[in-house]
Amino acid sequence: MSNYTDQKSTIFAKLQEVDALYADATVNTYLERPEKIEALPAITYNVENDVPAYTVEGTVAFQDVTAKIDIWGNTSNVTGSITKIVIEQMLEIGYRCTFNQHLVDPTGISHVTTQFEIKT
Repeated sequence: MSNYTDQKSTIFAKLQEVDALYADATVNTYLERPEKIEALPAITYNVENDVPAYTVEGTVAFQDVTAKIDIWGNTSNVTGSITKIVIEQMLEIGYRCTFNQHLVDPTGISHVTTQFEIKT
C-alpha cells in the first residue's frame, strides 16, 4: 500500500480556483511557462521536488514536496493581489510559502516568484 499522491494535479486544481477568487480579470494557469504568455494575469508553476520517504517496510511514509509558482501581471498591484490569493489557496492544502520575491522582468511586466513546501 502506498501513500504517494500526485501533488502536481492537487496544486493545479487549487491554482485554478484563483481565477474565481480574483474578480478583476481572468487568471490563466499553466504548468511551466509557455514560450509566450498570451494573456495576463497568469500563473505558471512546476513541482521542483517530490521525494518520497520510505518506512522500513518499504511503503511511503510521507512526501517532501517543493513547488515553484510564478505570478505574472501588468502591474505590481495585480501580481501582489494574486500572490495573496495563491498563498491562501496553497495554505488550504497544507503548503507553506517559504520564498516570495518580486522580480524585474525585462519585458516590463510584473513578475512574482514564490516557493511552497510541504511534507505530506
